[in-house]
Order: sequence, then C-alpha cells, then structure tokens
Amino acid sequence: MRFEMRFSASMLLGSDRVLHEQFDSNYLLEVVRSDEPIDFPRIEAGHFIPTLEHFIRVVKELTEFAKAETGTLSFEDIFLPIEHLENDSTTLASMFHTMMSCGVMPDLREVAGKFFASLSGLYNDLMLNPDLFRHIEYLHERSAADKAEGHQLRARLAKHWFGRFQRDGAALDDKQKGRLREIDSRLSELWPQFQQNVQGAMDTWFLDINDGELLKDLPENIVKSAQVTAQEAGLENTWRFTLSVASYVPFMKFVPDGELRKKLNLAWDTLGSNGDEYDNRAIIREVIQLRHERAQLLGFETHAHYELPDRMLNSPEKVADFLRPMLERLKPAGRKLHDKLADFAPEYLEDGRLNNWDRALLLEQYRRATIQFNEDDLRPYFELDATVKATFDLASELFGLRFTPVDLPRMHETVRSYSVSNTDGSFAGYLYLDLFLRRGKQEGAWCNCFRLQHRLNGQDRRPHVMFICNFQAPTEDSPTLLSFKEARTLLHEFGHALHSLCAECAYPSLSGTNVALDFVELPSQLMENFMLHHESLAKIGRHYKTGDAIPREMIDKINLNRTINSGHAVLYDALAAWLDQRWHSRDGLEAEDPVEFENNIFDEYLYWRQNPGSNLSCSFSHIFASGYAAGYYSYLWSKILDADAFEEFLRDGILNPKTAGRYRREVLARGSEDEPLELFRNFCGRDPEFTPFLRREGLLEGS
Repeated sequence: MRFEMRFSASMLLGSDRVLHEQFDSNYLLEVVRSDEPIDFPRIEAGHFIPTLEHFIRVVKELTEFAKAETGTLSFEDIFLPIEHLENDSTTLASMFHTMMSCGVMPDLREVAGKFFASLSGLYNDLMLNPDLFRHIEYLHERSAADKAEGHQLRARLAKHWFGRFQRDGAALDDKQKGRLREIDSRLSELWPQFQQNVQGAMDTWFLDINDGELLKDLPENIVKSAQVTAQEAGLENTWRFTLSVASYVPFMKFVPDGELRKKLNLAWDTLGSNGDEYDNRAIIREVIQLRHERAQLLGFETHAHYELPDRMLNSPEKVADFLRPMLERLKPAGRKLHDKLADFAPEYLEDGRLNNWDRALLLEQYRRATIQFNEDDLRPYFELDATVKATFDLASELFGLRFTPVDLPRMHETVRSYSVSNTDGSFAGYLYLDLFLRRGKQEGAWCNCFRLQHRLNGQDRRPHVMFICNFQAPTEDSPTLLSFKEARTLLHEFGHALHSLCAECAYPSLSGTNVALDFVELPSQLMENFMLHHESLAKIGRHYKTGDAIPREMIDKINLNRTINSGHAVLYDALAAWLDQRWHSRDGLEAEDPVEFENNIFDEYLYWRQNPGSNLSCSFSHIFASGYAAGYYSYLWSKILDADAFEEFLRDGILNPKTAGRYRREVLARGSEDEPLELFRNFCGRDPEFTPFLRREGLLEGS
C-alpha cells in the first residue's frame, strides 16, 4: 500500500485518501488511517518516533502550503488537513500512552521523554505558524459572519481552531515562540517522568506478612491474591501486600494490627516524596514555574487563567466561587464523621483526635454496628463477567447498543474485545476492556479512544475505544468479585466509552469526549447513578452462585451507607480541587516544599491526625502527569451536573428508553458541536441546579 501526503490548492486536502509515505516496515502508518482492528502484536516500540517524525514532515509541507495569499485558500483547504493531522497524531499518542501506562511494552518508558518532546514540537510547529494563523483568522471571521443554513458547524470548527491557535501562541514574536518551544519541550519530558516515578515507587514497595492470623478478617479473595503475589516473588507461607488500590483498601479496612496499617498508610501518603530516586518534589517545583512562565508569555496572569477560558466555569474566580462555599459547607460534615467515630470507638483517640490510618477500619466497624452493613457482603453480587454483561444489557435497554465478543488482536492476553452495533445492525465501533491489575500498569481507571468518530470524508468513521481498570484477576478457585466501589468504577469508565461510541459528529476535534474538561465527566458520572436505584441495580447486581437479584433492603443500606461518609469524601474531593487551583495560582510559585505547601491548605479542613509528611501532591498524576491541571474541580462540578441530569431519568422512570434516547441525541452524540451549557439545557430544559447533588449525598440541611 502506498501512502502519500500532498498539499495543493487544486485538491481537497481533507479527502480520505491515505496521506502517508511508504513505510513498509512501520505498521503504525497503516493504523492511524485504517478502519480495520488494530493488530497490536505487530506494533514495536521503535515504530512510534519514526511515525511521529513523519507527521512532523507533514506539518512542514502544510506550512509551505499556507504561504499562499490570504483569501485564496478555502475552509476545506485549511481546516480539513489540520483535522486529519490532529486525528492521526492523537491516535498515535493515545496508543503510545495506553501501551506504556498498561505496562504491556516496557521499552516505551525509555523513549517516552523523546516521544512526548517530539509530539510537543509537532504541535508547536503547527500552532505557532503565522501563515496558518493568518488563514485561520480570516476564515474564522468569514465563518462567524456566514449565516447560511447548515454552516453553523463550520463556524464552530473555525472558532475552535482560532481559539487554540490564539491561546497557544500563534501571535507571539519569534523570540517568544522560541522560549515557548523550550518550555513545552521540557514540560513534555517532565510529565512522563512524574508518572514513572509514581509507578516506580508503587512497584518497588511491598509489605510481607508471615502470620496468617493477622489476615483472618480479610476477604478470602484478597488473602489468596496476596499469597499469589508472594509466590510470584518466590516466597512461601507469606502474603505480600502492595500499594495497589485492590490491595491497600481492604488491608486498611480489615487488618486489626494498627502498626501494620500505619506502616502501609505512611507508604501510601508519602508516595513520591521519600527522598529516593522516585521523589517528585523537584519535578513539581519545575513544572509549576514553567507553567506559570508559559501562561505569562501567552498573556495570562496565571496557568489557571490560561486553562479555564473554554470551560463552563471559565475563570479562576468562578472556580473559587464554586469551591470556597463548598469547602465551608463541608468542613463541619468532615468533623462530624470524625466525632461520630470518636464516640463510637473512644479507645482509638489520642489527645482527642483519631489517626488517619484508623479511619477505614473504624468506618467499617461503625457501618456493621449501626446499620448492619458489611460492604464485603456485596461482592458476591458483582462477579466481574456477570457485571460486564449486565452493564452491556443496560446499555442495550437504554441506548439500543449491542456488544458482541470478537476475537481481535490483543494488546495483552487478558484484554477483551467487542464489536458494538446499533439496533438497526449498523456498526457503532470497537470496544476493548483491559480490566486486571498487573505489574508495571498504572494505578487507577481511565478510558482512551484510539480512533475518534468523524465524517471528514462524508463516510462515518466509527471509534475504537478502550477502558482500563485494575481489578484483581481471578484465581483457579475464586472468581473476581468486585466491591461496590469497583462496580461503580466499571460503569463510570463505561460512561466515557459510551460518549465516544455514540458520537455522531462531523469533525474529530469536536467528537466524543473532545469536550470542555468540566463537562467530560458528566456522561461517566451519570452512569454511576444506575448503581443507586433498585430498578437498575437489581439487574446489575446478581449473586454469582444463585442468580438472585441484590435484595431491596441491601440497596437501601447502600444508599444509607453512602451518606455516612459522603461529607468527608466530598470534602476531600473539594480540597484536592482547591489544592490544584492553589498550585496554579501565584501561591504555587512561592512553594519551596510541596508537602508543607499542601499541609497549609489541608490542615484548615482535615481534623484527622495525618502521618508526618503526608501529601497528595507528589502522586497527584491528574494535575502533574495528565490533562487536569487547574481543572481537577471538574470532577466535583460534574457531580452537580450528573445529579441534576439524572433527575430527568428519575422523573420518567430510570430505564425509560425515551429519556435515554433523548440523552443520547442531545448529549452523547453531540460531542462539542455546541457549548456544554447549551447541550445541558437541550436535555434538561434549564440551567444546572445544586439541590439534586446535595440531596443525593445527604448534605441538605436536616438530612
């Protein structure tokens, strides 16, 4: 197959012909433009940088093409090749990030700095080009004035790219552009190093237990998994616990030995700040300084001012007006939980305060004693395979999607793959699930789209989506039984996948999850609501042995249990968001020690006695190794949106396909083809309200 890229005024540059040179040995150049399933085993670590270098040459050709006189190039001449380039390079970057983060190609870590520096250079070459910006500015003005029917999307796309070029420095002089390139190149090296430090610290820390009596209160599958982990390290009669969530959380809830919990909690709370090779404090200081310099270079007061203009809350002042009252409202709720547990177990008090490493244990004991609720009793109702099937069935009932297992080439032997179709049989996309914990895999859960839906050439290109979790793998004698929180995580990431699979957009840069950061979590968090209501949860949660639906009284206890800790949990979310804002204001520039800086913020609101050196910042990958810098508040803001939007489902019956169909059309299908507030209004018929969220979390006065 021959690939070639040509830029000339005589052809429609955005046509779907394969626009690449011949690279016989590099399969990645086929991947980025093909509709075929990705043949992951054919991909080599050495393919990525040559492919990226090819895209850099494409940018140079486009740069030459853009030297034409203003007004001689059309909308199609400029925006369609940029859309293709953005789509192709995004596919490449998504595959690199996913394969590196999932630990399936360790060699990628060695070239991560060079890859992301080159990717940064590619975008700088594109976004800092004065000739391209000259044409985009001209076409943006013409599109904004064009009132012809059907041209609204053209105006939306022109506005999107004009804003990106303007905010990314296209109007800077050559000296300023040179400095901007230096900053971006350095930042692109720092964020993968930050994440690799977090992962390295997690991979190398463990706690070995030789006395099985200490583990008698732990769930059987957790004990078995710890034993398998130890055996893989060549140890017998030993149980090895790590800093993975699947290992850490049950240990903190069920192991009675306070010194062991304290040891594990200290390792968790000081991740990335122990003065070893994985220490992230110097990286944080450099990142904050560079981001601030970059923002000022681009004409913004701070990095937060730079990041927020295209969000629903579009300034630091609006974010502060959202977070400060929330923090003040929640501060008493956080203290209330502390005092409630102190009254319940006064023997744990030290000088009138409880230790943070006792909180999970005491909360579990309190639940069992007061509402006779044991979270572990829920696990038999959420066997992994059955929960995945139930989730697919829910999407079928609500959104008319069908998920058929298919044997596609896999990134890892445990990855599952599905072909997704609509009720009329039309192809909706491919979905991959990478669900199990493995060494070298990044902690947490997330969703990536390898290929975005779009119609650049008039033909509907369907998405290829993967979501990733870190559940314990089944053993020979025990299946994977999810906790309630893990089952909610599954639905959360599935909500992101739905956002891509249901997309019906013309342009990839406006498609699927390419929306404002404080809107992108609405579809994911809305899906979590189906875990809170009997009508839907009775279908999702079924006992893996008997097939019985989860009892209504257990669902009632789930909701009662949520409100016990909701004040503290939401307070911590708000604090993390406030910490993010403070880092990216002028305050962050003056922080010599990230740990001290954070503690000065948190100590005002957290009453629990923390471990010395405790901090979130040094492992806060969302803001230092991902795209949530100055935007972490989006999770909490999206909870306001999803609770309010779910009122539409509650009003008409939460399994009403008409409501779900309207939500699919007005929100999931639209990407960012309109402003997020307009999409919300189109579905709900009004602006967002806070009351549904406060009611759901039990935070209304008197609740």
